[in-house]
Amino acid sequence: HKMLSFRVMFPEVTIELQCKDLCLKTQWLATLVDACGNCLKLHEFVSGKASDLSLEGKLELLRKREYMEYTFKSLSDYKDGTYKGQWKDAKPHGIGEFSQTFTGQLYKGGLKEGKFNGEGEMLWFADKDSRKKYIGSFRSGEMEGYGEMKYSSGDVYSGSWSKGQRVGFGKLEEVSHKSSVYLGEWVGDKKKGYGIYDDKMKHTRYLGMWIDDLPNGPGMMVSSMGTYCEAIFTNGAISGGSDGFVIDPSGKSFMGRLGPDLKLAGKGILTLSDNTRISGWFSGSWHNRIEITKATLEESSFLTEQSDLQVARLDSRIGNITVMASNKWEPLFFECEKALGFLGSDAYSGWNKPDFPESRQKSNTVSISTMNIKAPVNLITLERARTFKYGAREPVPVLEVSTSCSSSPFHLHPTIDENMKVCQPLCLDSSNSTTTKPVPYFESGAKILGDNDSAVRENEYIEDVEKYINKAFQTSSHPLANLMNKLELVFHSSYGGIGSSKFLLPHAIAETHSIIKCLYGIVRSLFPVLHSEGQCLAFHRLEATSDLDDNISISSGCELLHPLVFTRLFPTLITLYVLHHEEMDRQYQSRVALLKQMNNTQLMNVIKFPSKLSNKIFGHETSLEISKVEKLHGDILLPSVIYILVMANVPHLGAYLHFLTDFAHTKAEDDYTLVTYEAAYNFVKST
Repeated sequence: HKMLSFRVMFPEVTIELQCKDLCLKTQWLATLVDACGNCLKLHEFVSGKASDLSLEGKLELLRKREYMEYTFKSLSDYKDGTYKGQWKDAKPHGIGEFSQTFTGQLYKGGLKEGKFNGEGEMLWFADKDSRKKYIGSFRSGEMEGYGEMKYSSGDVYSGSWSKGQRVGFGKLEEVSHKSSVYLGEWVGDKKKGYGIYDDKMKHTRYLGMWIDDLPNGPGMMVSSMGTYCEAIFTNGAISGGSDGFVIDPSGKSFMGRLGPDLKLAGKGILTLSDNTRISGWFSGSWHNRIEITKATLEESSFLTEQSDLQVARLDSRIGNITVMASNKWEPLFFECEKALGFLGSDAYSGWNKPDFPESRQKSNTVSISTMNIKAPVNLITLERARTFKYGAREPVPVLEVSTSCSSSPFHLHPTIDENMKVCQPLCLDSSNSTTTKPVPYFESGAKILGDNDSAVRENEYIEDVEKYINKAFQTSSHPLANLMNKLELVFHSSYGGIGSSKFLLPHAIAETHSIIKCLYGIVRSLFPVLHSEGQCLAFHRLEATSDLDDNISISSGCELLHPLVFTRLFPTLITLYVLHHEEMDRQYQSRVALLKQMNNTQLMNVIKFPSKLSNKIFGHETSLEISKVEKLHGDILLPSVIYILVMANVPHLGAYLHFLTDFAHTKAEDDYTLVTYEAAYNFVKST
C-alpha cells in the first residue's frame, strides 16, 4: 500500500491519496507538481521550460521556493492571518512575517514548525489605547526569555518572560508616572518578591517585598529630604499599628508603632538629636506635630560595637525590619546558574523559596531587638520573610575542569548520573588548543602546604582560575559578566542617585558582602580547587624581580573577586561612606586647615613629636646624623603618621578608613596600621 500511496501536505490540511498502480501514481504526481508550479507562478513552469525536466527535477524546483505567502482560512490560531516567509513540511519555519487583522497582531522573526520561535518582534495594533510592541525571544509561540515591551502609555518593560508573562527579574520604566522605575522580581505578570521602586511623583524610594504590584511585607523607604523609614507594609502603605523605625538627617528618630504616612500610633521611643530618649505613647504625624503621653526621659547611644575602630560604628537600630541581603536578587543568580547548566544537579535544584500564604494565625508575632513586631493579616511573617534563602550551594562532587582548550566563552554542563562534568573545557586562551590536565578537587581544609610540589601545583591552578575569572567578567556574552552587569545596575539603583542616604550604608555593606559570597559560590562550583569561604588558598605570587604592585598574596577565596566586584560597586559604595562621615570629616578638615597654618616647630609641639628628632629633621641641628640622635621607637610612629596626614590633607579620610575596615581582609600588622591611622584621625579631629 505504501508503494501506491502518497501524501499531499497543505498549511491547513493533509490529504493521503492511494492509486491502483504505479503508473497512475506517477501521473497524479506529475499533474499536482505542474499545478503547484503554475499556481506559484514559477518562471520555469510559466515559460514551459519545466516540461523538459524530470518529475524529480520539478520537485526540486518547488523545494527551492522557500519564501511563499499564504492566507489561512480555518486554522484556529492563524484564521484570517497572512504569512509571508520560509516554510518546511507545509508549516511556517525559518524567518517570516505573520499578520492577523482581526486580532491586530503583526509578527516578524523566527518560526519553528508553525510557532513563533527565536528572536522576533510582535506588534499589537488593534486598539489605539492598548497598542504595544515586543522585541525579544519567543518559544512555542509565546514570549519566553529576555525581551522588551513598549506600551502605548510610554511605559517600557525590559526583563525576563515566561509563557507570555513577566516572570523573574525585570525593569519597568513608568513614563506615565513621571519616569518612576521599578526594578525587581516578577511572578505571574505582577510585581512579587524583592524590588526597588523610585517614585518620581512622591520623591521617595522603596526597597522591600511586593505582592500583587504593591509593597507588602518588610521594607524601607527613603525620601528626597533624607528621612529613612523601615516597617511592615500592607497594600502599598505602612501597616496600621505595626512596629517600625524612622529617622531624619538631624538624628531625630522614633522606634515604635507606626501607621500610614508616617503617623505615630502608640507606644514607642523618641530619640532627639542630642541622644535624649523619650519613652511613652505617641500620636500625630512625624512631619508635623507629635503628641506624647506618659513620657519618661533617659539617655542612651545606639552605636554598635561591631568594630574596634570608632570610625566604623553604625546605628544598630537600622536594618531590623528589612529583607536580609542574602535574600535579595535571587532571580539574577538563578539565571546565571541556569545559563551555566547547574540546574540539572541536586545541588542546584533552584531555591526553596516559600510562597506567601493565603492566611496566617492571628497571634503570630516575632521579636526584633527589644520590641515585638506583629505582622499584618494576609502577609508572610517577618521571621519567614527574613529567612528566604537559596537552595544548597555546596560544590558539585565531581567537576572536571580543563583551563585552556576551547575558544568558546561558554560552558557545557551535561548531567551524568548525579555529577556534572565540563565536557567543553573552560576557555582561557583560544590560541592554545591542547587540553591541559583537569584541575583536581582539594578537600576543604586539606593540608597541602607541607608538600612543596602540591603547593606549587595549586598556586598554578589558582593563577589559571584568576585568569579565567578576569576574562569571564570581561566577556559580555559570558553568564558571569551578564550577572555582574545586572548586579551593578541594581546596586546603583538601590543606593545611588538622588535617593542616596547615609542610612542606607549598613544595607549596602551587607549586600556587597552577600554579592561577593554568592559569586564565589558559583565560581567555586566551576573550580572545586578553591576552598570554602574563609579558608586559606595558599596563593602567594611574590617575585623578587617584579614590581611591588604586581606582588599578590591571597589568603581568602573571596579576595579573587574583590578587584572585579569593587571596580563596579565602589563609586556608589564610597558615596555612602562619605555621606555617613560627612560631619566628622568636615570637622577633621577644619582642624587640618588650622594645623597647616602653623610653622613646623609649632606643629611638632602640638603633635608631641620628640624635639631632638624634630630639630634634626628640620635642620636646627647639623652636627649629628639623624640615626645617631636617638633610637627610633614606637612612640614616634603616631606623631609621624599625624604629621604625614596633616601635610597630605587627604579628603574623606574617615570614610576611607571605614571602608578599609569593612572590606580589607588584613593580617595582624595591617590591623595595627588601621588602628594607627584611626588614632591619628581622631587626634587631629579633637585637636
